[in-house]
Amino acid sequence: MRLRIAFSLALAGALAVAGCGTKGDLAGGQVPVKGKVVGKEGKGVGPLAMRFYPTEPGRSNGTGESAADGTFSAKTSSTVDGLIPGKYKVTLAPLPKPGASPVPIPAKYADESSSDLIVEVASGKDLTIELK
Repeated sequence: MRLRIAFSLALAGALAVAGCGTKGDLAGGQVPVKGKVVGKEGKGVGPLAMRFYPTEPGRSNGTGESAADGTFSAKTSSTVDGLIPGKYKVTLAPLPKPGASPVPIPAKYADESSSDLIVEVASGKDLTIELK
């Protein structure tokens, strides 16, 4: 009985320690990613849902969301902030907010096969995504 209790406590402790990583600890080589989506006139565009598709093998997709002023940050998962450095193709989709009209953007930006938005993620580099 004591052995079973000791094992249970050890297992619970190991699970607690495994879950103690902090959000955005960038342990997998990710770098913080932030920037702004701007329209033709240079004004911020949002709110938008964003997907980042790596152009090089071995990297994970990322997600982000631009605010109404176009500012955004990206993450690899819900618990890991940032992306691995490299080039990414970006897709955008309007995020409808209650009581507001969706932001009009060209349909080509909604699909990975038609989007021509490419960014290069690097440490310390803010991104500007220009809609054409």
